[in-house]
Amino acid sequence: MTRAYRAFAPAVTALPADCASDAPATRATHFAGVDAARVFAACGVVWIHLVARTPYEHWNVLGRFGTPFFAAVGLFFLFFRPPGKAVPAWRTLVADRFRRLLLPFFFWFAVYAVLVVPAAGWRAVNHLWFLPFLFTSMVCAWPLVRVLQVFEFLRLPCAALLIVAGMLCAWFDLPLPQAGSEGWVLAHHVWAFVPATLWGGACGLLLSGARGLDRYQVALAPVGAMLLAGGIATLLERGSTYTVARSAAGVGWMLIALGLPRFRGTRVLAVVGRWGYGVYLIHPCVIIAGNWLARRAGWADSAGVMAVKFAATGAVSILVTAVLQRSGATAWLIPTRRIRSLPETAWSATNSSPGPLLRPPGGSRSGYSPFQGPIRRCSSAAHAPLAGGGCRG
Repeated sequence: MTRAYRAFAPAVTALPADCASDAPATRATHFAGVDAARVFAACGVVWIHLVARTPYEHWNVLGRFGTPFFAAVGLFFLFFRPPGKAVPAWRTLVADRFRRLLLPFFFWFAVYAVLVVPAAGWRAVNHLWFLPFLFTSMVCAWPLVRVLQVFEFLRLPCAALLIVAGMLCAWFDLPLPQAGSEGWVLAHHVWAFVPATLWGGACGLLLSGARGLDRYQVALAPVGAMLLAGGIATLLERGSTYTVARSAAGVGWMLIALGLPRFRGTRVLAVVGRWGYGVYLIHPCVIIAGNWLARRAGWADSAGVMAVKFAATGAVSILVTAVLQRSGATAWLIPTRRIRSLPETAWSATNSSPGPLLRPPGGSRSGYSPFQGPIRRCSSAAHAPLAGGGCRG
């Protein structure tokens, strides 16, 4: 395997069709369930904001798993290290997360501040705080991920420490003065999602290794379902701000998504996963517009009207997301993540799909890409930066 391929492989979906190296054939380690779960989690956030200040506000607990899920899954994939998955370099991690988290944050914050805040107040941008929170969490966690790459024997003790630290954060409140002020509310709001972040990283460590995910995948969905149901039931009983229950529900939803079988050809679910980010970013604008139209039409906040608002908010947000992502000039407003690939030797340790692996006609995997057809071999100099050289074969 050439040095150039090792440097670029973590961020490349597949080698170009006309210039593939002598590296092992790759298979995308794609979690189809996580893609679908992102959209449902975003819809949970939509539901929370939609029922706010309505007679149905106490039912917002049904969507409280959404934001903890995003916190947990973000740190899960940072700590999750199956064989062949290298730790990204510091500059690569910061640049990629800046593109995917902070650039949309700055843009959409400016849009909301100019167009929405004068009419609806600053509550319209309450959801955007999560993006810099997740960016900071990942950047701060990177040194620990790097250390664990060198000292792998610390993986399980570190996972136990993250679980305990999450429990302590969930059960002990911040000792801050001036309770009720805006800064106090924001600090406690951020603190409430620290447990889910730590537990997501712990799950990534526990499921890493040669066959970590294969060994426990059968149990992930049942355990996740119990956490999700128990968390929502506890929120219904004790209120929507109970940190332990919210974090448990979010981690449970993540485990359900990870417990679903993984398979090739998940492009449809990948598109669905891209929509989830757009729904999260855009939905307050759609909710405000929908509430204005409902008031003009004289509609009361009945159960039927709320259901129509919820469906319309999701549909319009998805439509706007699809339009923005189709154009190269606006795609950066709702960036998408790249599907990562691992060497064929590592795929067998991370793939637990019960179905048969895709093979070319004749049953041989060598020299064949299921996405691109036969692979033409070329020399290592041809892809020295994977763009400048042409294929020699």
